[in-house]
Amino acid sequence: MAHLFLIRHGASFFNERKIITGSLDVPLTKKGIMQSQKLEQQINCSLDIVFTSSLIRSIETAFEFLRLHCQKYNKIPMIIPVEQETINLNNNILPVYKTNLIDERNYGCIQGVLQSQIDASFSPSEISSWKTTMYAAPPEGECLEDVKKRTDLFYEKYLKKYLCDSQNIVIICHQNTIKTLRMTLDPNKYTDIHLKNCEILEYII
Repeated sequence: MAHLFLIRHGASFFNERKIITGSLDVPLTKKGIMQSQKLEQQINCSLDIVFTSSLIRSIETAFEFLRLHCQKYNKIPMIIPVEQETINLNNNILPVYKTNLIDERNYGCIQGVLQSQIDASFSPSEISSWKTTMYAAPPEGECLEDVKKRTDLFYEKYLKKYLCDSQNIVIICHQNTIKTLRMTLDPNKYTDIHLKNCEILEYII
C-alpha cells in the first residue's frame, strides 16, 4: 500500500501580491516558509521519495518541510535531477527528484501581471474558460491539456512504478499540475479545485 501526498507549494512573493506567477521563478515569503515547516505535523509516515518541480518555490517548500521530517526519521534529503534517478543511494538518503514536467502552467502574456489588471482586461467568461476547460489558453500560454500531457508523461515515466512498489511519496508542485495529476489518479472525482498554499491531497493506493 502506497501513500501519496500531493502538496501545493508555500506562499510566494507573487502569491501574496496577487500577481500571476505561472512558470516564473519566484521564491517563498516568510509566511510560505512557515507553512512549509508545518507540513511535518500533517505527514505521519516515513517517506521513500519526494518529487518537486524545478521552480524555486517548490524546492524551498520541500526543504523547509524535509529539514524537520528527516531529523525525525534519521534521513538526509538530497536533490537529484529526475533524469538521474537510477543512481545508487545510501539507505539514509531521501531522494528529492526535481523535474520540469510538473512545473506550473505557463500563463503566457499574463504572467507577472496583477490579477486586478487581468480582470480589467479580459471578460469573466474568458478568464473562467482558462481555469475550467481543457483547451482554452491565455494569450501565448498553455492550456490545461498541454499541462496534462506533461504530467501524464511524469506519471508514466516516473511516478507509476513507485506507486506499484508501495512507496510513500510526496509531490510538491503547483495548482495546475496537481489538478491534472488528479485527473489521472482519480478521474471519476475530478472537479475544478483550488488548493491553498501547502494544502495536501492524500491518496492511499
